[in-house]
Amino acid sequence: MFKLGRAPPPPRPPTPVPKFKYLRDPKEHGRDYAHRQDPFEGDFCVVSIDHVASVAYLGPEAMEAAKRIPSGQYVAYVGTSHGIPYEGKATNSFTLSLVCQGVPPTSAYCDETPACVPILPNDTPFGGRQPLEACAPFPWPNCYISTFDTKDCRVTTAKRDYSPVLCLIPLRMAARTYRTIAKDSFSLGNFYDRRRAGDAEVLGRMPFSPSPEPSDDPFPFLPPAPESTSDAEVASGSTFAPQDNTRPNDPPTSSKSLSDLTSATPINTALATALFSSGDTRDPVVNIWYDLDMVSEVRDPELFMKECDMLDLLRLHYEALRRRMRDDRRPPAAVTVQPMTADRDVASSEDVVGHVRLGSTQSPRRPARRATRQGSPMQYRAYVKVPATCSTWR
Repeated sequence: MFKLGRAPPPPRPPTPVPKFKYLRDPKEHGRDYAHRQDPFEGDFCVVSIDHVASVAYLGPEAMEAAKRIPSGQYVAYVGTSHGIPYEGKATNSFTLSLVCQGVPPTSAYCDETPACVPILPNDTPFGGRQPLEACAPFPWPNCYISTFDTKDCRVTTAKRDYSPVLCLIPLRMAARTYRTIAKDSFSLGNFYDRRRAGDAEVLGRMPFSPSPEPSDDPFPFLPPAPESTSDAEVASGSTFAPQDNTRPNDPPTSSKSLSDLTSATPINTALATALFSSGDTRDPVVNIWYDLDMVSEVRDPELFMKECDMLDLLRLHYEALRRRMRDDRRPPAAVTVQPMTADRDVASSEDVVGHVRLGSTQSPRRPARRATRQGSPMQYRAYVKVPATCSTWR
């Protein structure tokens, strides 16, 4: 900001756009950025889940338990964004679809869709779907976008080198791919509905997992806890916003929080941050990198989905714990009887009497009681006051 009567400060010169690794003319495709805080639809990236940051809203105990979940690096395709991506937010919500090498096993779930899209140089039109052509051949052969391994994620906001990006061009190809992924999501939803209903054919393709063995561990669905964790490891357990081309093991960098934005930036930035959500807290927080060369192989997308499953179970555990604590603090219902003067002398069994409503149940009607004081009949109605139920935690 500048004071009245003074000239505004000169604008900072734009960062020179470096030579891109794959794009010959990034400006032609609207991608002439030296750095990008958030990805474009149609970009390929390396993704890694930050489990500690994903459950930060649940408190330090949940964050400590989340350190038991292993975090790998996977290759993903960036789908649509949810809301307006904005660099003032700590995270922005995007749909990420994992890339796999070979036909994904999830393609056997449904006969109505191949559940994947080939990527050139894989020129096999699997399931009748033509392969996607990125701005350069994909670094690995025989690769597919696994549409059933798709997840909404909160992508951290960080200054990342954008020059090594591999992406789809033109934009209509990315839009067509988004429609394909969205269509397959409905097929997957129908598959899970049939599975919950006990469909024998579906259960034959994807049976339910056996119940875990009884254990003293409150989190039997997590890997065993390490024997010891040093203070340094605890401090570096969450790499919330890596910058440039850093690796996940690099020291954590400073990230933007809502408190920082509302106290250290202009009012328009704080207002924009308040208007646009940073994403659903049920979605995992992920870090991304645009340089695909930082990984030597394409990992199985099912490992990514297993990480998400463990994170969901951990989240549900602590959300249920918070609900129980809230119920324990709730005061008991107060019961009072209030007299009300009747306008008539005689009360029949059809007169309205006190009723108790608990959820969707209602007590039956009862005849009203009559009492006489100084020759005047009086009618009493009993009311039981029950406080409104609190809304549940998400």
